[in-house]
Amino acid sequence: MTEATTAELATTMMDKLAEAWRNGDADAAMPLFASTREYHHRPWDIGTTAEEYRSYWSGMDDFENITVDWDLVSTDGRTAVVHWVNTFGLAGTNYHVDGLYVIEFNDAGECDVIKQWFFTK
Repeated sequence: MTEATTAELATTMMDKLAEAWRNGDADAAMPLFASTREYHHRPWDIGTTAEEYRSYWSGMDDFENITVDWDLVSTDGRTAVVHWVNTFGLAGTNYHVDGLYVIEFNDAGECDVIKQWFFTK
């Protein structure tokens, strides 16, 4: 897999993920993790099943005024690093979330492992 291919895979995945986020549509995000072995929601919270992945995205249908922006920071072999910023309203409170994904792709170009770190303001 070339660096260009990894960048293309990350861009495609993040475009679809951001659209699901903006629409508050967890169902649209789930196919992106169909081949994922590990989803590190937090360093100590590692999911390995579709049910766990879905739980990370639960509650999105209650969000309002959702925005998502992201930048591809780096690629190295099959790994991409993505910086993302998400804002939304929930029950009268506005949130600003700033985070990073480290995404590892498998031979088929699917997300194999995703790790995230984020901070909420």
